[in-house]
Amino acid sequence: MASLYPVFEVPTILEETQKNEAVYKGSAYFDFQTGDFALDGGGKVTPASGFDAWKQWCIKTIATQRRAYYHYTAGLGIDGEQAMAQPTAELQQLALETTIQEALLADPYGRTVEVRDFVWTRSVDSLHMSCTVVGQDDRTATIEYDIPLERRDAT
Repeated sequence: MASLYPVFEVPTILEETQKNEAVYKGSAYFDFQTGDFALDGGGKVTPASGFDAWKQWCIKTIATQRRAYYHYTAGLGIDGEQAMAQPTAELQQLALETTIQEALLADPYGRTVEVRDFVWTRSVDSLHMSCTVVGQDDRTATIEYDIPLERRDAT
């Protein structure tokens, strides 16, 4: 007598081994010297690759004071004012490292995995910062930024 239920071989299920693709969305190049988007010879906005756009986002985030602009979320930017209020240069640098790491790791697209290797150079009017930022596909970028120091005139 024939079975009422069909008989078939169960297929083998393979584990998914595909790694998540890195999400680096393209954008436009920003000219930090002029404070506006970079234009080509024809007056059109110059496109930036996704990786370059991410590096520019890192620089813009470091350059933005947290909670200083109403149109940005409270988590965007660094708390540079609080860091620079520390009593010694070493504590200022440590506080800046902490706030920069927090800001870059809060990337809404999850592109930033690690921030490390801070190097500081102090001049008369600025504090030069250099750090290595690791992206989600293990690509690294060196980010450099000059943090202006307030001049306090003797009175």
